[in-house]
Amino acid sequence: MEITFARTDRIAGAVIYRLFDRVGWIAPRSSKPERHRKVDGISNHTLYLDSAAESGFLEETFANSTAIFVATIGVGVVGCVRVLSDLRQRSVVYDLVVDPAHQGKGIGTALLKMCLEEFSKTQVTLGTSTTRMGFYERLGFVRSGNYLELCTESY
Repeated sequence: MEITFARTDRIAGAVIYRLFDRVGWIAPRSSKPERHRKVDGISNHTLYLDSAAESGFLEETFANSTAIFVATIGVGVVGCVRVLSDLRQRSVVYDLVVDPAHQGKGIGTALLKMCLEEFSKTQVTLGTSTTRMGFYERLGFVRSGNYLELCTESY
């Protein structure tokens, strides 16, 4: 089947939840550690949600983004990414995710290239684990040693 790529204003929380869950980014609240532990130099950004019924949180986070790009096969979303931007100077790419059953087909690359094209007049930043750095470096990203973050209780 053909893969279709598009920019959208909204993506259903249940769809995001399914993708995040399939790649291991969702865990039950009961497994949330007392302190946010560091994994591979960045925070463990696991989302602690007990069920897809809580996916409204994800839908809101995406809806409040500057841009959302999706990849679909047939009527199903198989990948997505979002960007927060001031549209002039800086943009940050978040949550690039592709269903494991469809990885290795260029979907993540195409979604990221859409972000880079749309926000080509801004500095584009992202955070990732060292296991994924090569993917981003092949697309022109350069490692930075001064990335800082603060994890709040609500996350």
